[in-house]
Amino acid sequence: MVPLGRRCNFVAMTYGGIGVKSAIVSEEAQMENPDEAERRRLARQRVLKTGKIVFNNGSSTISCVVRNLTAIGAKLQVETILGVPEKFSVQIMDSKVRPCRVIWKTHREIGIEFEDPS
Repeated sequence: MVPLGRRCNFVAMTYGGIGVKSAIVSEEAQMENPDEAERRRLARQRVLKTGKIVFNNGSSTISCVVRNLTAIGAKLQVETILGVPEKFSVQIMDSKVRPCRVIWKTHREIGIEFEDPS
């Protein structure tokens, strides 16, 4: 663990060749700054599931790891975001293929919103 500041630590590890990074923020820092705490519409469920990004009418796929999941979206981890379109479908494990759009992205992670929340 490499400290970034008084109240935040950075953790890096590897999972199946994909680098995993996360920030750990202390509870007291979240209580002091409630605006910096979770601002999502729904609480995220942390998961570790395989997935596929599907595009070009099903003829192209990119493997991904689903890191968190809600009824309205997910965080996907990929080797690179190069070639990932702004709109695509995602298949998480053996579930149905769901259309989605990109909300945010970093060099190896993509935040998506499902177009058909269920």
